[in-house]
Amino acid sequence: MENGYVLRDFKFGSPEWGTSGGQVTWSFASTVGVFFAFDAIISQPYYQNMIVQAFQAWENVADIDFVQVADSAASDIRLGWDEIDVPAHFAQQVHTAYTVNGTFEITSEIRFDPVKTANITAETFLGLAMHEIGHAIGLDHIDDQSLIMNPIVYISALSVGDIAGAQFIYGSANGTDTPVGWDGSSWDDSYEGGAAGEAIKGHGGDDRLRGNGGNDNIDGGDGLDFAIYVDSAFNYDLHYQGSGTLSVAHRMGQDGTDLLSNIERVAFPDFTLALDIDGIAGQAYRVYQAAFDRAPDPAGLGFWIREMDAGLSLYEVSRGFVASQEFGDIYGYGASNASFVAKLYNNVLGRDGESAGLQFWGDLLSSEKMDKAAMLASFSESPENMAGVAPAIQSGFWYF
Repeated sequence: MENGYVLRDFKFGSPEWGTSGGQVTWSFASTVGVFFAFDAIISQPYYQNMIVQAFQAWENVADIDFVQVADSAASDIRLGWDEIDVPAHFAQQVHTAYTVNGTFEITSEIRFDPVKTANITAETFLGLAMHEIGHAIGLDHIDDQSLIMNPIVYISALSVGDIAGAQFIYGSANGTDTPVGWDGSSWDDSYEGGAAGEAIKGHGGDDRLRGNGGNDNIDGGDGLDFAIYVDSAFNYDLHYQGSGTLSVAHRMGQDGTDLLSNIERVAFPDFTLALDIDGIAGQAYRVYQAAFDRAPDPAGLGFWIREMDAGLSLYEVSRGFVASQEFGDIYGYGASNASFVAKLYNNVLGRDGESAGLQFWGDLLSSEKMDKAAMLASFSESPENMAGVAPAIQSGFWYF
């Protein structure tokens, strides 16, 4: 094992390590292969697109040129559907390699079990495809769950060890020895950078991105994205730049200075900074303050944010608050509808209610068209309350 990868002792192109693999053809198998029967061709665009992405991920980091061709026995790598008898195996790669005039000639076949893969997520299938292609280009298993070449695939993006292995075999796609950038997928990605500065792009999905050393530019793209740091939050300086990006600088220089954009959470071992004030975290903060007429405590706020991240609705959170002892102490046990509405105006909006508003909300409660939990959520997310809370959270807020 070297630097997070294990080799299989063969490569496309010249047998010398670190040299280009040249052009490598691949195809969706339409006939029986050398190793596999191939029950059916992979004709579904859904799966075809993810396989294309998987080939592109390796090509982005290593000096190897994958070209899709019409299927024939001459294809370097063939892929198809084929039932696998082993219950725990979703995919498999088999190859043979032999030397002709000093060059390895490689026949590689990859099969996916159509029944088993029908029951997994697109993210998992993408990771499987990347894993099997990794075998095809010369990488073996390594016991590290953070890598795509782990025997069980947990991720859907190449990590530092995967990239280092591919570059040891073929050299870098950009002529350098270390990755200078990483492009994620539209799925939930997890990426850990190296010692050098990188441009890290998460694109779609809920991503967890860690730059490590160097000065990194981390762009989460769409979704609920986390920038991960390994040292205490107290050891970093955070400043907003004129462009709206957040600068995160380690005070001792260990992690360099990162620029974050489209990142919703900045996670440290002891605290997390929530930046999605118009998203889940902002909703949790506002309903917490609305319910108890005080700034949320970081531990309690963290609990409810994690619950909402996991799928709990704003109404369900509000219902939990309404049922709490603190809420009853503030709003009164068995208080009249009129008293409840009046206190909502004062505690949430910081003012007395106007007659029409008091009447409107009171009637909704009396007619049972709305319960107290739904009303608390409505006041919490009202434009007036959002504007009132905004100055306190516009730069983000901490929870743990």
